[in-house]
Amino acid sequence: AMSHILPTAPSTRSRIVTLLLIIGAVAALGGGLGLYLLREIPFGRLFDITFAMTTAGALLFLGCSALRLFSSRKIWSKVLGTAFSILFVGVALFLAAVIVDYRILFFKGLPPKPTFSGWVEDARYLAVQMKERHADLYSMIDEATFDAEVRAIEERIPSLDEHGAVMELFRLAALPNDGHTFPFIFMPTFGLHAYPIKVFRFEEGWYVIDAGRDQRDLIGLELTHIGSTPIETIYDEFPLLLSAESAYGRLDRFSNVLMIAEWLAAQGIVDSADRAVFTFADSVGATRVAEIEPIDLFRDVYWTSVREIPSDSPPVYGNPRSEAYLFEWIEDRRAVFLRFNQCVDQPEREGIQAFADRLAAFIENHDVDRLIIDLRANDGGDSNVNHPLLDVVTGNSKVNRPGSIVALIGRRTFSAAVMFTAQLQLRTPVILVGEPTAQGPIFFGNPNIVELPNSKLPFAISSRQAQASLPFDPRKEILPDVFVPVMYEDFAAGHDAALQAAFAYTADDVDFETLPEASTQIPGRYLLPPFAVLDINPDSSGLTLHITDFIPRSWTRADSRLHPASATAFDTDIPGVTLEFEGGANPPRLVMDWMGHEVVLQRPPE
Repeated sequence: AMSHILPTAPSTRSRIVTLLLIIGAVAALGGGLGLYLLREIPFGRLFDITFAMTTAGALLFLGCSALRLFSSRKIWSKVLGTAFSILFVGVALFLAAVIVDYRILFFKGLPPKPTFSGWVEDARYLAVQMKERHADLYSMIDEATFDAEVRAIEERIPSLDEHGAVMELFRLAALPNDGHTFPFIFMPTFGLHAYPIKVFRFEEGWYVIDAGRDQRDLIGLELTHIGSTPIETIYDEFPLLLSAESAYGRLDRFSNVLMIAEWLAAQGIVDSADRAVFTFADSVGATRVAEIEPIDLFRDVYWTSVREIPSDSPPVYGNPRSEAYLFEWIEDRRAVFLRFNQCVDQPEREGIQAFADRLAAFIENHDVDRLIIDLRANDGGDSNVNHPLLDVVTGNSKVNRPGSIVALIGRRTFSAAVMFTAQLQLRTPVILVGEPTAQGPIFFGNPNIVELPNSKLPFAISSRQAQASLPFDPRKEILPDVFVPVMYEDFAAGHDAALQAAFAYTADDVDFETLPEASTQIPGRYLLPPFAVLDINPDSSGLTLHITDFIPRSWTRADSRLHPASATAFDTDIPGVTLEFEGGANPPRLVMDWMGHEVVLQRPPE
């Protein structure tokens, strides 16, 4: 009778399940906290231990919770137990995929293993897609050269291993030297590896600016050799296999490719992709040698290119900044410092139009002498995002005047950020400070992603031309007016030499009072083929130039003052652009020299 009154003592099995459930919960929570704290460097033994601790703890917690719930006779417990069982299976499958090959998660099955003929077929397919999808492939490389290179790649592939074949596909995509046609390595499907050190080419040499958790002591050392090959020899003599359109664009891309283990092995720089020997020099010239093992490339891409970092981080780091755009008031300089870090709208924080309106109001209500726009960390995005900020800059007489607007540019100023830079140069008397940009104002972009049929690897192919200048602009980069090299000494000391140069810049005074005799004849409208016109008008300071194709917010626009150079010739605020008036011609005409390209403009009929 007493057995029906006293509570039943818990069984040994129940106690064990409860204990394991508690252990699993603690392990999952503790491991999860560890993963959060280690997320800045998502690799290394400590990260792997915390990952294992988190997943194992989650499995233990879910499994034991399901057992406890199924032991109850209540229906809701059994329903909840079923849900926990499903979660248990999901976590178990996820863990199994990571252990076997993390790419299973992205391929939704085992990664493809193409035969030699499959790799050759992929190369042919990629070549065909480049021909069909690229906006104008043969403006970048002639057809005969392209076809010959494709045949050579097809012939090499059967003698290579899987990663060697992948490198040949990289080589194929890089043939046009189009910065937007490239292997889409942001997708973790390539199965490649990278050495966990990040280097940057300063004026003094290649220095380590970041490193994995086990290599932190290498930060600040100069990289001199990989294997037995000097770093400068690698840069000068080995194919990059990742497109770059300018010298400084190549510097930026090279710092990423340099650490891909399979690229180093394919070039014969290292004997194996499994490990490499790096040689460094310290500040007094002492040599240090380190043997380093690579990590999965997708972790490296996250660490160096995807993970957001503070907005005021130095431009040597390639990660996106936490804020795409922000400005600060530097009162003692009476300057607005605008960091335009990425051409993306952030409506969840502050939309670009609202930000532009706030910036315009701030400039209007403060005694602003100078606007400094920092584009050094901006690798592009959506060019439509540029327009609200361009409207603020070009439409405000406080900053759109000589000496009041400066832009900082560099090797990472790319794509839509180059378009923004070009428009500043065409429509304002901006002074550019820093390094050349990664490409010129006319380039191919808007890439489409193509998946190869056998390997399933994704490649980006440019689909159309972006034009932020007149169609005959020949530049492959935009040069700064004030060149400021990036010095390791400045970086180590936290000194921003380019920003200081922007503060220090003073505009030359220009005398507009003595205009040549031709200035009375030159005002008027001139036809600029194929669709635009060029207007020259007098104002209180002299003569101004305006180019338009009449399309709202068009990229084919320019505004400049004219500076007399002779009786009939004028310089402009646009570097490399001059005008000469031929008043004796019938009808009168202008000869415009646009950075070496000569254009003859005539007045249209009344």
